Order: sequence, then structure tokens, then C-alpha cells
Amino acid sequence: MDIQIGEGYTNLDLCNKDFSGQDLTDCTFSECQFAGSVFRGANLTNCQFDRCQFNNSDLDEPASFAWANLREAVFSYCDLNMVPFNHCQGYDLAFKECQMQGADLSLGDFKMPVGNLDLAALTITDCNFSYGNLSNTFLVGCKLSNNRLTECLLDFADLSDADLSGSEMFNVSARNCKLKGADLRGASLNNLDLKSLDLEGVRLYYNQLPALVDSLHLSLEEE
Repeated sequence: MDIQIGEGYTNLDLCNKDFSGQDLTDCTFSECQFAGSVFRGANLTNCQFDRCQFNNSDLDEPASFAWANLREAVFSYCDLNMVPFNHCQGYDLAFKECQMQGADLSLGDFKMPVGNLDLAALTITDCNFSYGNLSNTFLVGCKLSNNRLTECLLDFADLSDADLSGSEMFNVSARNCKLKGADLRGASLNNLDLKSLDLEGVRLYYNQLPALVDSLHLSLEEE
């Protein structure tokens, strides 16, 4: 079936469809199945996906949003495990309470130029993003709170002033990652190489200090 701009769709099987290059602006999808479908280069501006399935264990490939335009799109309560979003345009893209294990958002463009500045907007909240990939992304000031980020790739990401509060960040890879001014309050941390990170202005709770000190092979003791 043809998907029309601005229309709403509920409980449809849209698996293994090729939406490459199509304009799906302002569409809403609820409880739809998209496993194996391809959205390469599609315009998904302001699309809403609620409780949709983009992965099926019976298929070889999950859906793919690589190179898609996802500006202002919202995914809520969706299964996005292993879904590639690499190279997407995603200013103000939002993921809320989604399963995103192994999802790839690397090299995504989440910026909007304003004068001589680049503003970034990406929201990932209350998601399982374990083993996900945010490497080589500009995410200054973005909201990435209360997520499971175990073994997530953050290499060469700029997370300055980002909100990572309440996130589980065990064994993340953060080579050349910028965290200056980030909010890490309540985040579970280990194995961060402090010698390679700029932590100026980072916000933490006192009880998080031992985990950071461990990476420097120091010990904290009472006086």
C-alpha cells in the first residue's frame, strides 16, 4: 500500500518494504511492523512511531534508517534493537522508553546552524541503548538521561553540557569523547579513562567519586 503524507496508520504489517527516498512527512504509525524495511533517504520529518516493531528474530535484517531525514521524529515504546540510523539527519529526533540494544546512531547529524553557532537536539530517555553507537556525533547540550548505556560506543562524540544523569554507563568506550560540563549525577560509571577526558564542570554526586578514582588506581580513605 502507498503511505500518504500526514496520514495515520495502525496495526499494519509493513515488513520488508522499500520506502527509500519517499516523503512520509507528518505520518503517524501505531503498533505497526517494519522489520526488514528500508528508509534510506526517506523524508520522515515529524513522523510519530508508537509501539512499533522494527526487528523480528525470524528475519535476517532489522529495518534501516541509514541516511534518512528524521528531523523532529519521535519513537515511543518501540523495538529498535540493532536498527541502523547512521548518517541520518536528526535534529530534535526523540526516543522515549524504547528497546535500542545495538542501535547505530553514529555519524548522525543532530545539528541546526543558528548564526555562527551549531545547536544540537537529540533526546534519548528511559531507553535500553546497551551496545549502541553514538560515536562521531555532535550532541552538545542534548538530553540522554536515565538510559542503559552499558558498553555503548561514545568515541569522538561531543557530549559537552549533555544530560546523562541517571544512566548506566558501565564499560562505555569513550576515546576522545568530550564531557565538559556534562550532567553525570546518578550515572553508574566505571572504566572511564580520566586522563584522556576533559571533565571540567562535570556535575556529579559525592558518592560517585570512588568509581572515578578507581580508574586512576588511587584509593580514598577516611582521615
